[in-house]
Amino acid sequence: MERSNQIPNNHQVGSMKSDYFFNLFHLSELNLNIEPSILSFADTASTSSVLSPDYLNMDGNEFEDEKIIRLSEGELAERLQYLMIKSTDFIVLNHFEKNNDKTEELYFGRTFLHFLVTNFDLIIKHYKNRQSRTFWSSVLSSCKDTVKLSLIKCLTFALSEVETLEEASFLGRFLCQHSSTVKNMVKFCQKSLLPLEAFLLDLNAFEISIEEKQCIKEILQSIENIRSKKRVYLRNFKEVISEWFDDLHRERQLKSRSNIENEQKIAARLDELISSVTETAMSVTRDFVEAQNKERKQFFNHIKQTNSFNYAIKKAWKLLITTFSHERSVWYYTEAFPQNWELDPTEGPLRIRRKLRRCFLNIDNKFFQKGCEIKERKLLMSYLFEKDKYETDSSAFVDRILTNERIIYTTTCMVITPGDEYPGEVLIGTSCIHFVGEQKTASNSCVITEVWMFEDIKEINRRRYQLQNNAIEMFLTNGLTFLIAFDTKDICEDFLNALFTRNLPNLVNEKSLLEMTQLWRERRITNFEYLTFLNKVAGRSFNDLMQYPVFPFVLSDYDSQTLDLENQGSFRKLNRPMAVQKKSKEEYYINQYNYLKAEYESTCHLGELMLPTTGPYHYGSHYSNSGTVLHFLVRLPPFTQMFLQYQDNSFDLPDRTFHSLSTSWRLSSGDSTTDFKELVPEFFFLPEFLTNFQKFNFGIRQNNAVVDDVNLSNWCRNDPRLFILIHRQALESDYVTEHLNEWIDLVFGYKQSGKAAIEAINVFHPATYYGVDASKIKDPLKRKALQTMTKTFGQMPKQLFFSSHLNVYPKTHGRMQRSSEVFPQVIGEVNGLKWGTYVFSPSEPEPLVVCRKNGYSKIAALIPLVTNDVFGISKNSCLMLKYNKHKGGALLNTTCFTNAVITWNHCDGIFRIKYQRDGPLIPFIPEKTLDKVSICCSVPDCNVLLVGYRSGSMVAYSFKEALKMGEVPKYETYCLHGHNGSIDVICMNKEFMIAISGGSDGRCLMWDLNKFCYVRTITKHDDPIKLLAISPTLGDIVSVSDLDEGSALKVNTINGITVGHVKTGEKIEALCYSTAPEGVSVNVIATGFSNGNIQLWSSWDLTAVRLISADRYTKPIKW
Repeated sequence: MERSNQIPNNHQVGSMKSDYFFNLFHLSELNLNIEPSILSFADTASTSSVLSPDYLNMDGNEFEDEKIIRLSEGELAERLQYLMIKSTDFIVLNHFEKNNDKTEELYFGRTFLHFLVTNFDLIIKHYKNRQSRTFWSSVLSSCKDTVKLSLIKCLTFALSEVETLEEASFLGRFLCQHSSTVKNMVKFCQKSLLPLEAFLLDLNAFEISIEEKQCIKEILQSIENIRSKKRVYLRNFKEVISEWFDDLHRERQLKSRSNIENEQKIAARLDELISSVTETAMSVTRDFVEAQNKERKQFFNHIKQTNSFNYAIKKAWKLLITTFSHERSVWYYTEAFPQNWELDPTEGPLRIRRKLRRCFLNIDNKFFQKGCEIKERKLLMSYLFEKDKYETDSSAFVDRILTNERIIYTTTCMVITPGDEYPGEVLIGTSCIHFVGEQKTASNSCVITEVWMFEDIKEINRRRYQLQNNAIEMFLTNGLTFLIAFDTKDICEDFLNALFTRNLPNLVNEKSLLEMTQLWRERRITNFEYLTFLNKVAGRSFNDLMQYPVFPFVLSDYDSQTLDLENQGSFRKLNRPMAVQKKSKEEYYINQYNYLKAEYESTCHLGELMLPTTGPYHYGSHYSNSGTVLHFLVRLPPFTQMFLQYQDNSFDLPDRTFHSLSTSWRLSSGDSTTDFKELVPEFFFLPEFLTNFQKFNFGIRQNNAVVDDVNLSNWCRNDPRLFILIHRQALESDYVTEHLNEWIDLVFGYKQSGKAAIEAINVFHPATYYGVDASKIKDPLKRKALQTMTKTFGQMPKQLFFSSHLNVYPKTHGRMQRSSEVFPQVIGEVNGLKWGTYVFSPSEPEPLVVCRKNGYSKIAALIPLVTNDVFGISKNSCLMLKYNKHKGGALLNTTCFTNAVITWNHCDGIFRIKYQRDGPLIPFIPEKTLDKVSICCSVPDCNVLLVGYRSGSMVAYSFKEALKMGEVPKYETYCLHGHNGSIDVICMNKEFMIAISGGSDGRCLMWDLNKFCYVRTITKHDDPIKLLAISPTLGDIVSVSDLDEGSALKVNTINGITVGHVKTGEKIEALCYSTAPEGVSVNVIATGFSNGNIQLWSSWDLTAVRLISADRYTKPIKW
């Protein structure tokens, strides 16, 4: 039955607001029925039957289940009076908002009114019939005054609250049912006669039944009679009612103040107890929390230490596997060793990335040529590195950080790589920066962790990411770079502020744009170096395909048999964008711009309905974007995998695949209206991207030509390496140098945007320009569309110049050079190549002896420094040196910060270090008892010492920090194995972070100085390796071994490709590369013979270009 149709039992009443008062009566058997929405009682004797003497005088056994305690008559009367007073106050003195639901309060009031009337009636009856007096009648008699006053008060209040016909009808029926009782009641309410009469008259005004009106009339007549007898004079009913409500309001205020005072008294009495209980509770809670935290801390520390220990074990195992599982070590297993190659992101001099590294290619075999498919391989013992279901290397890494280092700043970020974005958290500690990656999806388990030591940070540059200034790029001393994007620009600035509070000892301040521009104008830096710098400060990054560095198309002649670099017809027009190299194409793009402009002006009134990137443009895409980069680098992993992902897991159509330089030039320079690419930097230093060395299947073109290696020009003999070298010289040619400022105006300068861009036909799609922020667009479809545009259309470089870029100064005549008829051409197919200016250059006059000095002891080696100093060191010693670069990092501002000489082969086998010529020898590397040192090597500004042993093993000592005067340096040790015999020669190269070791087994092995691991076998001689040298500009390696008569000399690229080899009649005793800048020079290999002569060989093709001899010097040249 619905609640409005039934008075609840004891359990139901307990859920109401009025349950407190109602339950105090303990009427467990109360069952009063009400008519729906009328609330009138069907059985008026129900309460009296419940509270009858039979009920109250039952035997105690009958109450055993209820456990009721019998009370005395006086005590019961006292309790009943208290309850009635409290109930009356609750009904009359509580104020309820009119708009609140008062169903429960109304229910209680009507129930209580019925209770009062019934018991008042019982009191009258028992009073008349005193002989039938019972226990309950005695109790009620004791409460008669309270019942009477409560009834009068509640009835008057009920009448005052009548506002609706339903309420009026209820009271009308109530008065009819209890008319005699009410008539008796009014005899005792002299003070309330007038208000009661006024409210009854108001009630009579409602449209109630005739019977009810008659009943009210009789009650009013009784009141009038009593009023006459009591001499209560009639007054204006409005005044009476107003006074009654004023009295009610005052009474309510007094009650409210009384309640507050009572609460305060109770609270004051309990304050001391509350304080004591609170203090005890807090003490107990504190003890509990401390005990709990202690247990939790012990548990977490145990978990952290376990995870950290497991992480260290895995790392140690990985190092062991890397050391002993390669092709020249004892655990080598073909199926478990990577046989494929990808580009190593380590940057060399001028940011060139020249080196490949081993990898497992996760590419389907359908993408390889027939017979060149690859087998699925896994790293040896890869099961050791399978991640636990509940643990990742990142979690163990975080545990290790939090256990061992204090973290001063942390925030979320993303590490951006060309192929993916890795979300995670970056933490700045006390000695390094940690990046802890997160797993992107359940299916993608690739998680990276990185540690960047403060002393390894060389540069930090602000960057844009997706056209917002919310990223930085960090350059490390080991040649690695990391692009880190944050959620907002403010977070990025907070990170930088926190980082710059730490000590970054090797952080250098880069030259300003003004300084570098002046150096270029004075021809003191090359075009390549200047363009690399401009790309860097304009925010172009190798880590973001949408902001990949951009270089100009330089040449226009790819079809001739020969190339003339002194003929301007061989070059593109640098003052024009690629799409309008042909003047006939201008009209098409101008018309397109005008059409889009008119369309934009006709729809601009739509306002917010349009994308913020709507506007006129000449070109609907960009000259550099992810598609452009991947188009050129498709043959070079990891760009191959990126291309497949970009193309929905397929290569492009064979005819659209990059297959010919000549075709690419024709399409970009005008034959296509959608292709206007500029070049990527790899065109000037990386030949491997032009060859299909992984044998991918790119398909067959419509002319039945197989797409394999890129078709190059005849003037470079279709040789990728020669093309790169010639192309670099073309970039540095006189014509390009004198017009490069015009191309800079288009890409980095004032013609990038605005009126100048319109006039230069150089306006690109608006989505490629800085300032577009997709996050501010509310419409999800528009936001998604703009994000897609930003990620695919390309991004404009940051504008660096706002007026016309100044040209280089006119070329001045330098030192007198040899006649071009005397010195040889570099290669016959290209005219205008320059040997350059350096000692022994084929184009320079005969060298003169300018210094002759005797040493204090026999010199075993000479070490030239960038400070123009030369160190001579004796046998069984090597030099450890650290440069100190002052602000700007120019060579003239470079000094030697710390230098020390390390000596070995002492009688006790211990290595010693000496900081001063007359200083003490300090022991610091213990003896390796069962092996003997054969060679040691180090290079300036590199904290690595390589030690070769007779057994064929090699040990790398990596110093944790720069050497400090008089201190024993701290170091980490790495064991390198690969030779079958004694290691006789080691050569290190700081620019490319590689080392080459040569031994009695005739092999030249290449080692990575960043990871201290084996890379590849460069070459194999039939005889022991005698001499090694590494080009600091190209990374090429030259090796020499002795023959029975003379020597064998081989040149290989850094990636193991053979450049050439020669045999000489005289034995080669000394070897080195020249170090002139590439592009403006052709470097040579200088070999010193046993007869005192010096032979110069072209580093391009190993052609003998010059012989230096002196009649007075006929002894062997040793260094």
